[in-house]
Amino acid sequence: MNNDSLILPHHPECMSPDVLTKLLVQHPKLHQQIVSGFVNGLRSGDRLHVLLVGASGIGKTHILSLICHRLSRHPDLQDSLRIVRFGPTEVPSGLLCLACSLAEKLASLCPEEFSSDLQHITNALPPADAATAILHRIVQQLQHRSLLLVHENLHLVFHSLTDAEQKHWRAFLQETRRFSTLATAPALFPQISDRNRPCFGFFDIHHLQLLKLAASRQLVLRICRLRKRKNALQILNSPRRPRSPAGC
Repeated sequence: MNNDSLILPHHPECMSPDVLTKLLVQHPKLHQQIVSGFVNGLRSGDRLHVLLVGASGIGKTHILSLICHRLSRHPDLQDSLRIVRFGPTEVPSGLLCLACSLAEKLASLCPEEFSSDLQHITNALPPADAATAILHRIVQQLQHRSLLLVHENLHLVFHSLTDAEQKHWRAFLQETRRFSTLATAPALFPQISDRNRPCFGFFDIHHLQLLKLAASRQLVLRICRLRKRKNALQILNSPRRPRSPAGC
């Protein structure tokens, strides 16, 4: 089995876009719809903030990873989009931590474009002002480009932000119009579902449904084809025989 056929059930972010596409048996048009939305938004100056909601193991990271692959390889976005992805356990402890982590990731991904020298900012300013200064410096370093923030377990990120920080973050995103968001969460959470919270109505929410029986069977078939399990394929493709009554 070569690397392109590698199936990693618990780490779809490490799988190739070809394998991810072959194993996508439910919501086949959703990732295309979201990719088109981001591309059209970048062209028009609009910024999307998309949240995929569904239970653990339902395929959120699978679809999210496929979207990231498609956007990173889109011919029209090579010089106009940078993507920063936060893993499911990368949870900031406040807005300043989020801003610093973002700056450090950008400096690591694109060292020729971004600097991570933040000490003079964080030492000289109060936390809220330092977060603002770092975020605006990122906008300056982006120049003509836009940034896609990819968050898994967005509810944990929001739990780490105070209401004031959430209000500040939303205002920054709306005023600068340089950042888009693609995120996942296992369920809706008060910070985005409560009308009285700063980020209510901010996200375009897509609810993912559990795999149906036909889709589950199709997924097993595709996995067996990729892994060349001929015996399993014969069993799965064989006609079903009615079960004999007990005692016959």
